[in-house]
Amino acid sequence: MNLIKTRQKAILLGVVLTLFNSPNSNAKTFELGQKLFGQGKYQESLDAFIQARDRGDNSPQLFYNLGAVALKMARLNIAEQAFKQLKVHSAWHNVASYYLGLVYRAKKDTKKAIRVFRQLAKNDSQFKDAAIKQLQLLSTDVSSRQFYAWANVTFGYESNPVALSDDFQISSSSLEDNYRELTVQGAYYLTRSNEQSTYFSGYYIDVDYDTFESLSSSSMGVAGNYLKGRKDNRWRIDFAIDSASIASRKVYLNSTVRASYQILYDKTLLKGSFNYTSISASTDFKFLGGERAIIGIETQPKSDSGLNWLFGYSFEWNDRQGLINEDTRRDYSPVRHQLSAKAKYQYEQWTFSPFLKTQWSNYSTDDTVINTDGEWITKRRQSKKLTLGFDIEYEVLKDLEAYMKVIKIDNKENIELYEYTNDAFSLGIRYTF
Repeated sequence: MNLIKTRQKAILLGVVLTLFNSPNSNAKTFELGQKLFGQGKYQESLDAFIQARDRGDNSPQLFYNLGAVALKMARLNIAEQAFKQLKVHSAWHNVASYYLGLVYRAKKDTKKAIRVFRQLAKNDSQFKDAAIKQLQLLSTDVSSRQFYAWANVTFGYESNPVALSDDFQISSSSLEDNYRELTVQGAYYLTRSNEQSTYFSGYYIDVDYDTFESLSSSSMGVAGNYLKGRKDNRWRIDFAIDSASIASRKVYLNSTVRASYQILYDKTLLKGSFNYTSISASTDFKFLGGERAIIGIETQPKSDSGLNWLFGYSFEWNDRQGLINEDTRRDYSPVRHQLSAKAKYQYEQWTFSPFLKTQWSNYSTDDTVINTDGEWITKRRQSKKLTLGFDIEYEVLKDLEAYMKVIKIDNKENIELYEYTNDAFSLGIRYTF
């Protein structure tokens, strides 16, 4: 008897659900959504269309109306999905494409919007004039302002196997230093862009405080760049002017210009760059300044997976001098070669980036130093530096990132006085709005 009652209840429930999800019920819900939209009750209209969709209404009319009211309310993700589903219906393909272009424009995804409207202007007479008008609006300069804040704390350990005392005698033990640094940086940028180029300029300030040495430094300057071309094939010019001070004393003024060009060749991104810096320095730290030029080559194979590789080579030339005393200058002009490799893997909000750099430096003049036996010698300095490390980034919110960096440096020299190792661990946050 109980079994019969249970079956009767199940049959009755099935009938109710069938009536509730019937085409007639969906039609009434759809009509209600249209009526509410006409009355300006957009939220109620959106709810009705979503309800009809969830009940199984896959008609193009439903997706068109759902997308239209979502776009009207700036619910752009819902609108995008609705018009993508509408696009599946071949008779509605061009209608869906046009409204998808409007969604991309509202999302400030200029490249996608331009691609859609160009295709419509070329192939579809119905939307040709409207698409051309949208392209004209998108081709005008678009300005945006952005503020960037960055904070970082570093814990490090540095060791020098040989150290000099104040009277220029070799120390009997190595010099070891635990250090802690707090760095805060802020920047304000103005960007103007259109379909083919982007110009960006702004100013920034950087404050660094070593809690172990109680020593502070700061730098500030202006920067900008100009990009021309498409995402993969383009050239770029950067400039920056900045000055720095340590312990309230001016150290240097840097002026840098950098030009680069990149192309996509057989699914591999190739990039060449030239960097020139003029350094004007104060004699407070016995450094007179000079010039530096760097030529670099990078290659990045394109990958459809979340893993990407970056390989690079750079050649650095320096012409810089330091002051030993009022009459004697020392040449700090190394020629450096550097090879680098970096992997980047993205998984949801996480980004993992291990990296490796190896650098060879040869100085152009002899250096007079004390060796481990306490004797003065003259020798031309050469060094080999190996850097290992990895970065981990996590996107906490859309504009907020947290990151961690671990780095190890081993610098070998033919003059022991300049050898050192450095191990550091950093934590930081970045915020952009």
